[in-house]
Amino acid sequence: MDPHKLRSLVFEKTGARIDVDDPVFALVAMNEAILEEALARLAAASGQPVARPQARAAAAIDWRTIGVAAVAALLGGLLVAVLARPAPAPAAAPATLTPEQTAALERAAKLDKAIQKLDAKTRSALQAELQK
Repeated sequence: MDPHKLRSLVFEKTGARIDVDDPVFALVAMNEAILEEALARLAAASGQPVARPQARAAAAIDWRTIGVAAVAALLGGLLVAVLARPAPAPAAAPATLTPEQTAALERAAKLDKAIQKLDAKTRSALQAELQK
C-alpha cells in the first residue's frame, strides 16, 4: 500500500498524524511480507493460486503461518502503541493581565506596605480581619 495513502487513511480514522518516515511503516511492510509469504505457502500447499484470502478453502489453511502472522501483527501493534505516545502538551502561554487587574495588584502592594508601617497591635487586628 502507498505510504501516503495509508497515512491519510490513518488520519481519517484516528485523527493521528504520522510521518511517512515513522517506524509504523516498517511494521506495515513487515506485515505485508509475512502475509505474502503465508499466501505463497498456502498456494503451494493447495496447488492453486491464491488471489484473494476470502476465496481460500478451509482445509488448505496453514495454521502455523497464520499464527506467526497473528503474533507478528500483535507485536507490531504493541510496538506502535509504545512508540506512538502523544507528545506532551506545550506549556500554556502566560496570560496578559487586564488594566483592572494590574491596578488591583498595585493597590495590593501599596496596602501591604502601609500595613507593615502600622503598630503591632493594629497590624495584628487588621491581619486577623483579612483572614476571615
